[in-house]
Order: sequence, then structure tokens, then C-alpha cells
Amino acid sequence: MALATPFTLELFGNLIPILSAPFVLMDQDEISGLGTGEGLTHDLGPKLWEAPVETAPMPNGRCLALQAMIEALDGSQGTFYLYNPMAPYPQADPDGSLIAGHTPELHTIALNRKEVRIDGLPEGYVLTGGDMFALDYGSPSRRALLRCVTGATADQVGVTPLFEVRPHLRPGITVGLPVLLARPAAKVKILPGSLALQPIDIVNARLSFRVRQTLAAG
Repeated sequence: MALATPFTLELFGNLIPILSAPFVLMDQDEISGLGTGEGLTHDLGPKLWEAPVETAPMPNGRCLALQAMIEALDGSQGTFYLYNPMAPYPQADPDGSLIAGHTPELHTIALNRKEVRIDGLPEGYVLTGGDMFALDYGSPSRRALLRCVTGATADQVGVTPLFEVRPHLRPGITVGLPVLLARPAAKVKILPGSLALQPIDIVNARLSFRVRQTLAAG
């Protein structure tokens, strides 16, 4: 049976022995210079997450199997889910055990669409600046990945105060959507020409590639 994309974490993302993959929110801006020395900034598109991915050394057979899965993506046509290995869970819940069994949701979206409240959390649950969460929205579904800018602590009924996030919430994201705090993943594509295989010795090798978030539906 042919593989369907996006590849799930279980099928692909969780199997990559990642050594480093720092997620950075990249602007799609253009700056026009003025004779006064000032500059005008033009927003050409939504901010997207990017990451240079480098695997740990692994046996050749495992490396080739991962390379085959990447090739099954047909370049940048296919997509898969990948989470930031620096932020797999909230910092105050480093193994996800506190959030297990709970179903947090988006409770409130401020008019500026950069502040939110989350409910359905354990009492006293702490979100810290730098924590990430994901949510699916729209039909067909799209995936958003957001980073907490300011922290927040859930009250006695499991609701946080307003806290700031980036990027801004896209149109179509509404209150009541489930919030993913455990291994929050973006839907990504591998950038053309970025895949490389590096032999370490006769029996081991590593892979490297660069990914960029996609907001495509499906």
C-alpha cells in the first residue's frame, strides 16, 4: 500500500535520531530603503517555522532506511510532522506526565490575535515563555504551531489568564479547538537541495536536511 502524507510522528518523525533541530520563526518581510535613512517593512506572507535538522550518527542500514522514507516524500511535495526537540513538553512538565489524561482547549482569543487563554488544564499547571503548543483548524485541516512569549498558570478550574504567543493566530483558528502540549509538531516540508548523507566511518553515517513549515490543508 502506498504511503500517504503527511507522515505522522509515529511513522516517521519519532524515528529520526535528531541531534539538533532548532526551530526559528522566519519572517517573510521585505525592507525598502528611503532617502531619509529610514526603511519601510512590507509583510509578504505569514511567518513560518524553519529548522536545520541534523541526526546523530547511526548504523548505515538505519540511515539508508530513513533516507528512503525521505525520498518517498518526493522532494518538497510530501509533508510530515516534526516537533522541536528543544521543546517536546512544557518546561514545568518535562515528561508530559502532568498533562496526561487532560484535554486542554483554546478558551479565549484576544482581538489582537496574539493573546490567548487555555482551559482544561490541571490546577496550577504552568506554561513558561518558550513552551510550544499546536492545534488543528479549518476543514480540510491545517496545523498551527505557536510559542508562548509570556508564561501563565492555570487557576483552580484549569483556565490560564491571557498570555502572549507567536506567531499571530491565523484566520480560521477559533475558540474550543483542542490544544496539543505533548510533542507539539508542525507540518513541514524538506527544502529542495538540503538533504545530505555524511558517512562517519565504514558502518555509520548521519543525515542532515532543512525543513520549513507549510500551512497547506490536508
